[in-house]
Order: sequence, then C-alpha cells, then structure tokens
Amino acid sequence: MPAGTTPQSIWPAARLPQRPGPAPVAKTAGVAAPGDGGTLERPLHGPGRSIHPDPSALVRSGSAGRSRSLTGIAALSIADLEDLLSRARRMLAALERGGGRPLTSAPLAGRRIVTLFYENSTRTAQSFHVAAHLLGAAPFDLPVARSSVQKGEGLRDTLRTCEALGFDAVILRHPVTGAAAYAATVLGVPVINAGDGTGEHPTQALLDALAILRHKGRLAGLKVAIVGDVRHSRVARSNALLLARLGAEVWLCGPPGLVPAAPPCPGVTVTTCLDEALDAADVVMALRIQRERLAGVLPDLGEYRRGWGIGPRQLERARPDAILMHPGPVNRGIELDPAVMDDPRCVVEDQVRCGVAARMAVLEWALGPVRPEGAVDEPAGGEDGPAGDEDEPSGSGAAERLGADERAAEAPWAAAGQRAESHRAEAGGVAVAPPECAAGARRPVVANGRGRAGAEVGRR
Repeated sequence: MPAGTTPQSIWPAARLPQRPGPAPVAKTAGVAAPGDGGTLERPLHGPGRSIHPDPSALVRSGSAGRSRSLTGIAALSIADLEDLLSRARRMLAALERGGGRPLTSAPLAGRRIVTLFYENSTRTAQSFHVAAHLLGAAPFDLPVARSSVQKGEGLRDTLRTCEALGFDAVILRHPVTGAAAYAATVLGVPVINAGDGTGEHPTQALLDALAILRHKGRLAGLKVAIVGDVRHSRVARSNALLLARLGAEVWLCGPPGLVPAAPPCPGVTVTTCLDEALDAADVVMALRIQRERLAGVLPDLGEYRRGWGIGPRQLERARPDAILMHPGPVNRGIELDPAVMDDPRCVVEDQVRCGVAARMAVLEWALGPVRPEGAVDEPAGGEDGPAGDEDEPSGSGAAERLGADERAAEAPWAAAGQRAESHRAEAGGVAVAPPECAAGARRPVVANGRGRAGAEVGRR
C-alpha cells in the first residue's frame, strides 16, 4: 500500500440512481479527482466524500464498435449477467477442446490491455494476463511498487497516462471502494474492476458462478453458504448480488461484527450461526480473513477457527454432494482445515481454471465486436485437444476519508442493496427470522422470508 493511504471507502452514502442508462465510452467533461486541479459536476457531500461524481456511469455499454466497463455486479442487468456467464461457458468449452491453446479467431487481436494493481494478487492478475493472451491481445502490467505512484503521482494521472500510452483497457485493483467507478469517468477506454476495497470483485463472482454451474449444472434453487469475514469481503458482496439475483438462496455467515447489518438484496440471509448456514447447503464458500482491513479488530484466530472454520465435521452438515469453494489465498488451518482441502468436493483449483474462462468472457464483452449468432470459438491448431487484493488516491486534496471504519465497512453493502433493488422484480414476502441456533447467537436477518421459495427472486 503506498505511503499515506488507507483502505477507507470514498463512496458516498447517497441513494444510487434507479435505472442507469447506456452511454458511450467517453471522457466525462468537468470531472477530476480531488487534488488534480479540476472541478466536479456537483459538490462533494457528507463525511464520506466521493471521488465519483456520477454513479450512473458504472456501466458503459453500447452497440457494435463501442466498448464498456465492468465496475460491479450491482450495476449489471440480469441480461448482462446471463450474457457474461454464457460467454464464460463457451470460453471454458473452447479451452477444454483445445487444451488451453489460444483461440484461432483471436477476437482481441491488436488490442493492448494493462493491469494496474495497487494491491497484491496472484490469481486475478495472472488469469487476466492469460485470458488476454488466449484472446489474441497483448497483456501488460504496470508495477505500482516501481512506478511514479511512489513519487507521489495520483490515481487520475496514472490512469490518464495508461490511456495516453495506447492501452485499450485498464484492469484496476485498488484498496479504495469506488475507485473503479471513478476510473470509468476519467478514461475513454473500458475499466474492469479487479477488486476495489470492500466494494466489489465482479470477475470473482462470475468465475465462482461458472464453477458452480460446471459442478451443479444450475444456480437457481441452490443453497449457497458464504462463511467468514463477510463484512469486509468484496467477494462475498459480489457473489451475494449475482447468485441471489439468478435464483440461489444465499446465506452470509460469520462472527458478530464481521457480518453486515442487513442483507444486500432479496434472497440473502445473514446469520452468525455456522450450523444454520451449512445445514443442507449445496455450496460452501469460505472467505479469507481480511487481515489488511482488520487493523485493531482482528479476531482471535483460534476462536475463529473453532467457531467458523470449515473442517470435516462442519462439512457433514452440508449435502453429501456439496462443493467446497474458497477465492484464495487460503489460510490453511484457519478458514479451512487441511483435511478438507484434499477432499474430492473441494474445487478451489477448478475455480482458478474457471477464472481464466470468466475473464476471457469479460474482456470479450468489454472490447470485442458484437458476436454473430451461432458462432463457435475454436482453439489454435484445431479441436483435437481434450474436451476445463486498498490505497486511497494519492496527492494533495484527496477525498476526505470517512470518520469511522464501521461506517466505511457498511456503506458498500447499503449501496449495493440500493442498486440491486432497481434491477429486481417486485416480490412479496414477510421477513421471518428462524429461531436462534445457540444461546447468544445473532438471529438471522432475512431479506426475503420465503426461504427456499425465495429462489425465484431475481429470475426473469
């Protein structure tokens, strides 16, 4: 993390717009990051000031020849989600047919893509590079630790430099919530969010959904238990928004203080009781303890392991054919017992493989031309192969940080819920809290009290 920055949210608590309309990729006139000498279209407001002046600019979409940004699951329509997952399944099938060789169609030939990561990464960064290569694009990396960021260059200037160098897309990971949405207003090329603070990690949610589809064949009607430091997890937020809107029953579970105060959207239940979350689960997803975002409030790891770690005994509560997932990296012996890492139901490495296909789909969606119906991707060499991490933008006058970590952690969940609400069909139902599973356990918060029947929410 560059010196002088903190993983605080810069997203405002203001209500998000109901219907973001399509807009061409273009520089936003009159918009500049604080400290860059420009002006905003409207004043910054509230204690948690934002460097993003217009949340409606979250998705840049258009017709043939136009490109679009992916800054979060909350900004996508159901049709967008289904399109991306369809592309991802097609990419995965093409890679399996060709043994991982590049596609002969090379849909992104001549394109240059740069990864700009202000946080460390193995899986996300490298899978984007592999995905770009397989699509015929040239992937580059801008190493922040050896860049002008260390000399005090702000985020806006770094982004504009990337565009001036001729990159066709910027894949951004940043410790500040809202940084990717801000970047989309600064640049005239697509921005893909590779994780922004405690906000979202949309490509992780897409690859997780692809892995579930691969092993379960469907999303609708499945019970998905997401366990761990949910409150600070951008992975949990994006997964909850995606899976619930596509018909899954999502349970968010973790220690008190590490779960959000309310579910982000209908079809999601929040609880602190692990047994309740795992009971008859089809998918169990453990989360990494966010040490970098838990300064001063890091739970006792022994207590966490005993209460919310996943081992053979805990996994017995799930369905016999349940799959076990983790976004990585895994803290063995804390989030997952080493014994379950070797269980045949553990699909952690398959998630990595799905990550390449999912990110190929996102790059094609963001940069590629409109795909003709019935077109089939083929790997190079024919089809004889087998049938597979927050810094605040630096510079003087940077956006004023939120006064409390509690408000910073809760704001993205509230904003995500408001945006998801604009996409869902109206659904009835009365919130019903199941009985407490143990003395002192937090009563689950249910966004749609129909239990499994709530699976149809988000499907249309």
